[in-house]
Amino acid sequence: MLEKSVFDIYIEFMQIIFGVDMPPALAYICFTLFLTFIIGVIFWIFRLIFRGFC
Repeated sequence: MLEKSVFDIYIEFMQIIFGVDMPPALAYICFTLFLTFIIGVIFWIFRLIFRGFC
């Protein structure tokens, strides 16, 4: 079985949305924004959880 990275799976998903002619720069920009959003949400959740302890 071939092992795929998260970025490979993401590229396949983006090609379904934008088609085969998707520019790679768009994929990198969207992937970076997506990861930034996820990390921000995780920090926000931790801040809500630990707000009462500090």
